[in-house]
Amino acid sequence: MPLYRGVCNRVYSSKAPAAGTDQASVAATAAPTAQGVAIVPSTTPECPDKLVWNGNWDSRMLTMAGNHDLSKAWANPNMPYGDLTVVKMTQTCWDVDGTLSDKGAGCEASFTGTINKNQLTGTWSGSKSCSNSETGRKFALSMTADNKSWLGDLYDDKIGRQPADMPSNWAGKRAP
Repeated sequence: MPLYRGVCNRVYSSKAPAAGTDQASVAATAAPTAQGVAIVPSTTPECPDKLVWNGNWDSRMLTMAGNHDLSKAWANPNMPYGDLTVVKMTQTCWDVDGTLSDKGAGCEASFTGTINKNQLTGTWSGSKSCSNSETGRKFALSMTADNKSWLGDLYDDKIGRQPADMPSNWAGKRAP
């Protein structure tokens, strides 16, 4: 029986149950049918009830000189926190696609990631002005409990270490 994946990786059958099939058997093994298509339950969790990553975000790249004191990152528009970078994210179920635009650095980038609890991890691509290396571009972000800001890392192979070995270098807050 051919199957296909729909929204949130639910698996659907392309055939209706065979004629004469006991409806109790169908109900016990599949969700209700829609127009003769049996919906087979999947082990993939349901989509989250809130799209917490969705929307526009104000972000800043944090430098080592900034000592990663986020209380000053938003109050002081001057260095060491860099220019305000506009980030746009679109969340679809457990997946997030996004773009960032740092006009001061001339960096335009896109990224795609997957949500696991309050973490968003994935890969990114962009112009050479975004990074010296064009390989191993990854990111890892952690959402705060109030879903209004995040902190994490945007990195590539050039750093030679994993982000967990260093202080976070990227912060974002929900745009007004």
